[in-house]
Amino acid sequence: MPMDPRDEENVDESDSFVCPVCNATFESQQALEDHGESEHEDAEIDTQRP
Repeated sequence: MPMDPRDEENVDESDSFVCPVCNATFESQQALEDHGESEHEDAEIDTQRP
């Protein structure tokens, strides 16, 4: 029986990085940072602050 391709979409949240502004999900922190810099440069969310 072939795997359902949707099974691969169920990524554990601990393995992904979610944009706090728009909830987009990225596979790496670098991808998330690049997205934030280009898409939300006016937003005042800084994930580096404690």
